[in-house]
Amino acid sequence: MNHLFYDAYLTIALNVVKNQLSRALELEMLDKTELDKQIGNFPWTGEFKDGRLPKQLGKDCKGIGYRKAESFQKFSFPMAECIMESQLTNAKEYKIVSPIARLTELHFHGERNGWTLDMIKRHQKLAWRLNILVEEVQGLALCTISMHNLLHIHEDVINFSTSDNVWCAV
Repeated sequence: MNHLFYDAYLTIALNVVKNQLSRALELEMLDKTELDKQIGNFPWTGEFKDGRLPKQLGKDCKGIGYRKAESFQKFSFPMAECIMESQLTNAKEYKIVSPIARLTELHFHGERNGWTLDMIKRHQKLAWRLNILVEEVQGLALCTISMHNLLHIHEDVINFSTSDNVWCAV
C-alpha cells in the first residue's frame, strides 16, 4: 500500500498563513505602513533570529511575494497575534489568527521528540476550529484544499511521525 503525507510546512506556512495575510492586506484590514513599522520593531529572540525573519512589505522589501515559507512561519508565530490584535478591528477575523498561530507553534516549535496523544488531539481540534471559523467568517471561497488538509495532518503524525521528520525543507 502506498501513502502520501501532507506537508505541514507548505500547507501551514505557504498556503494558510500567506493566504490569510494576503487577504487581510487586499481587503485593507491591515495598514501596511503600521504593519511595516511593527515588523521592523518586533523583538526577536535568538532562537527566532536563526534563519529568515519576516521582512517589511514596503519600498525595498518588495511586498509579500518575495517572502519564503520560513518568514511566513515566523510571521504566524510569534508575530501575528502580537501585531494584528491592534490592527484587526473585526473581532471575528482576529479569532482566526489564534488557531493559525497555535498550529504553527505546535508544528514548528512543539515537541521535537515526537508528539503526545494530547498534542495530536490538540492539532485535530485546532484544525477543525480553524476550518469552521474560516467558513463562518470568511465564506466558502477561503475553504481551500490546504485549509481542508489541516484536518488530516494529525493522521500523518500518527502514521508517519512528526512533520519535522518528513519535511523536504532544510
